[in-house]
Amino acid sequence: MTTSSPAPGCLVESVSTGAVRAETGADGSGLRFVVRNPGTEPMHCERLELTLPIGTGSGHLAAVPGRLALAGERDGWSLVHTGGDAFALVRDRPAELRPGAPLTLTLAGVGAGTDPGNALLTARVHTRMADRPAVVAVNHFSVCTADPTMLDYFVADDQSVDRGAGTTLRWKGLPRETSELKPTYTLYQGKALGQPLTDRMDPTTGVGEWPTGPLCESTAFMMLAQATDSTGYKPLVSGITTAVTVVEADLLAGRLQVNGPVLLLKEPAAINPDPDKTLTKAYGSGVLTAATDGMVAVRVQTDVTDRTASATVTVTATTSSGTLSHRQVAAAVKGSPGNLLVPVPSGASVQVKAGASGAAYQFQSTWFPMGAGALHKA
Repeated sequence: MTTSSPAPGCLVESVSTGAVRAETGADGSGLRFVVRNPGTEPMHCERLELTLPIGTGSGHLAAVPGRLALAGERDGWSLVHTGGDAFALVRDRPAELRPGAPLTLTLAGVGAGTDPGNALLTARVHTRMADRPAVVAVNHFSVCTADPTMLDYFVADDQSVDRGAGTTLRWKGLPRETSELKPTYTLYQGKALGQPLTDRMDPTTGVGEWPTGPLCESTAFMMLAQATDSTGYKPLVSGITTAVTVVEADLLAGRLQVNGPVLLLKEPAAINPDPDKTLTKAYGSGVLTAATDGMVAVRVQTDVTDRTASATVTVTATTSSGTLSHRQVAAAVKGSPGNLLVPVPSGASVQVKAGASGAAYQFQSTWFPMGAGALHKA
């Protein structure tokens, strides 16, 4: 069954919030948070709650909280240490985020007083849109604090695509021809096993790209760079995630509970032309294929005495044990019409036939799709 989704957004967030990307600067001392609005309507970013590991070990971002500070353009934002590893980026008034106009905030002091290594960060982005409840998007990152950084960026050309369309992922790592470190780069897509993509990178610039292929469901991607330090013993890992939302995506749910109205049936469509017309010849729809789950409703009747009109619906579907065909027949005599309601699974073929052995009859067949999908000629 195909369902409709609301305005486009990112998988790591609710559909009305912004996506965050964490990046280390070229010297390993800066950390940029880029908050984007992937939708089509303005939204407001109220604050960012950050978990930034503080300490001197290789898994920490800075030795003490005071080493971290906002750098560059602030636009009214300030960094507040709220205790332990908890920080917040706050502003007197929420910042408006328009589509295509990202908010960028940079932290200075990353890696100060710590051993080079990998720090795990969390960013909770609080956003709000008009007439909608506030939404919190939780984003996780692995940032390499070693110098040089092994990943400058990892982004998708499109954060929202139509079902069945794809996009291109782009990233920049270390150029293998000039870098002392020789990281390997692996792409993780959803729950799939990692795919090595080091060979897809330009050896002189470190720039790489990869087409995703068709996407039918919203998908998270992670690019993971792995290497060892100059001693050859300490592992270095850097990862950046991004996500692509699919509009009208496929939805797989083990158990679905809804506390509001449910819209499954979309606008019905007539299968046979001129359903109000009286027929004398047999009707056949030919073989049709269902693009989504749905139902075929049929009504047949005749006003001719001593004659029988009939309608047949045949559904053929491929199952795990082979091909299954199911045939239902409705018969009608004068004063007693016949009716059918036949369920049709997505991908199945359907044939609708009707006739009255040359007598006059009336026949109507209608497709009721669940979600978005038509009956089309096979």
